[in-house]
Amino acid sequence: MSSRNSKIKNQVSPENILEDLPESSVSFELAKRLGKDKRIKKILSILPDLAESDAPVLIQGESGVGKELIAVTIHKLSKRHRYPMAKISCSAFSEEALAFELFGCRVNSHHNIKEDSIGWIEKANGGSVFLDEIDCLPQSVQIMLFRAFEDGEYEPLGAGRPDPLDVRLITATEIDLENRVREGMFKENLYYWLNVFQIRLPPLRERKEDILFLAHQNIQRLNQKGEKVIKDIDSDVLQVLQMYLYPGNIKELENIIQHAHILAKGKRICLGDLPARVVQRAGSEVVTPQINGRTMGEVEKDVILEALRRNDWNRKKAAEELGINRTTLWRKMKRMGYDSAIRSVSASLPPSKIEKK
Repeated sequence: MSSRNSKIKNQVSPENILEDLPESSVSFELAKRLGKDKRIKKILSILPDLAESDAPVLIQGESGVGKELIAVTIHKLSKRHRYPMAKISCSAFSEEALAFELFGCRVNSHHNIKEDSIGWIEKANGGSVFLDEIDCLPQSVQIMLFRAFEDGEYEPLGAGRPDPLDVRLITATEIDLENRVREGMFKENLYYWLNVFQIRLPPLRERKEDILFLAHQNIQRLNQKGEKVIKDIDSDVLQVLQMYLYPGNIKELENIIQHAHILAKGKRICLGDLPARVVQRAGSEVVTPQINGRTMGEVEKDVILEALRRNDWNRKKAAEELGINRTTLWRKMKRMGYDSAIRSVSASLPPSKIEKK
């Protein structure tokens, strides 16, 4: 490994980065999933205090930043941890179906309800309810939810009488709910009831120092799960990872590392092991895209060459690995001068190895 690789690896080793975290095992383990940015550390430090309360928590952040992970941790640290935690995505149901899912129903001929159904609030009795994408909650259900938690009791559809409510409510959203309130799309009274304590999780692109740390943490987890052990990452790979903007945040980074871990030969991750889209998009997201003094076009050329070599210059297989169309790959190869190379290689291969056009 080059001295530059060694320098980068030493800078992002988990031991170096975790040493300044609180000794709490919860903070330590969560940091391995979320990062060690000062904003993340502040959030982790208050979770035990939040867990002691039954106050509602509103978690805001983009897709993939770890909102559910925070919600689950609050539940596990709380006095309610011995009871169930219900997790519901509000965007996954129609207005009527969501009301049934949350509150349940009782047999009622007037409402044509022919059998009882237990809702998530009843299933999680004594525990917690996590409502993700709370901004998608229909207004009629918003009213029902606010009334239930305000009064401390809820009424299953068709029941005719209320049941006591004993759950802790944690909600999450990708958007600014206050704007939805101003637009008249979200009930103001419910917003203020939910917003007793708000957690804002920053996107990964705003905390570049966490990217390499989290990449190494993901590799360690994958090493422990399977037979393959990756010990090193090429410096080109590390710099592409830092340049990429991660619209899917830490979840997308996990998927990228898993992809590279699967393709890696030997004990190191090389540039060609990354998804091609990541290398390509990383180049379009900086003003003067360069890695180790090379342009992104040169980096892309290496990625394509490595994919072709791994697949015995079979364009169909290489294109599938790179996640691009076969025709697109051929155009790139012609532009890079690889079309003549493949003809030369094909001429030396036995007929069974030559890709049919």
